[in-house]
Amino acid sequence: MAKHVFPLYLEGASVTVASGAINPNSTSTVFVNPGSADVSYTVADGEILGQVLYIQNLASTNDANIAFTTAKDAGYNLVSLDNRAESCTYIWTSEGWAALSGVGATFVS
Repeated sequence: MAKHVFPLYLEGASVTVASGAINPNSTSTVFVNPGSADVSYTVADGEILGQVLYIQNLASTNDANIAFTTAKDAGYNLVSLDNRAESCTYIWTSEGWAALSGVGATFVS
């Protein structure tokens, strides 16, 4: 079996989103800041296979509930980041967003 190494380039500066839509095609790092209440976010489809998206909650007490428009696995189409520094990482595949990791994240189907 051959081993393959590929270069990984994460485009764009990080952005902070207070509510609503997350555009994964303009950045690879998103900080969500729910502010004074729990907030729902929606992640649009990716554009490039292998595109990586990292999302982290900046709020210490409010939930960031993140829905993916197209998820590879229905068990990972909704993720809740309930506390500061909780995060998740997804990759765009031909079947949709696939979860790579979650730190303190709650995945809801």
